[in-house]
Amino acid sequence: MLSKPLDNLFNWNPQLFREIKGRLKTRNVAIAISASLLCQFLVMMTFDGAAHSHRYCIYTEEDCTGTLWSYWWADIFVTFSWILFALTLLGGIYMLVADLAKE
Repeated sequence: MLSKPLDNLFNWNPQLFREIKGRLKTRNVAIAISASLLCQFLVMMTFDGAAHSHRYCIYTEEDCTGTLWSYWWADIFVTFSWILFALTLLGGIYMLVADLAKE
């Protein structure tokens, strides 16, 4: 049932299928998943250490009685957004240079 739409997609753009098939090797996918999980772990551990810092505290008189989790998650989202932007930019530049080197 799913093969018909995929066949139509690959028949519509066979060069895209060849490019994807050529680049999606088990080793490359494993490296990408490992790097992604490591990056996420490092960012989460960094923010976990800062969860009870001045920026995320809810103050009552002089004590920090709680954590502003919405600010914490918003900062994590912004951090991941910047990382994604940088990786997309660097990946695109790398692919352009690699393609120019082949020619």
